Amino acid sequence: MKKKMTVLAAALAAFLAGRGTAQEAFPLLGHSGGVNAAAFSPDGRRIVSASDDKTVKLWDAQTGRVLLTLSGHSDWVRSAAFSPDGRRIVSASEDGMVKLRDTSDQGSARGRELRTPWGHTHSP
Repeated sequence: MKKKMTVLAAALAAFLAGRGTAQEAFPLLGHSGGVNAAAFSPDGRRIVSASDDKTVKLWDAQTGRVLLTLSGHSDWVRSAAFSPDGRRIVSASEDGMVKLRDTSDQGSARGRELRTPWGHTHSP
């Protein structure tokens, strides 16, 4: 069975420097499930996306290259966002967990999970 590739494109098109208008520069290919949320980093250089494939991806907004794939959720990831300084990513999933990850390190620790301090349960 061929995996469905999801395209994250127009809504997160690269913002062209100096023009002040958004245009689709390239599609961001990589998730194998639907994309539920995406956001630019505070400096506009990276994009974070949350997917039904249970991953969070960090993208280079200039090239569209995947910089990092973060796994660890056991169900769909519904949202992801950068911290105000752009050094951390928080993600929330249908598994009831909120995860905090470091993206500032350039070495093997990059993307390491800092905490999973929050858990939620579905109430009947």
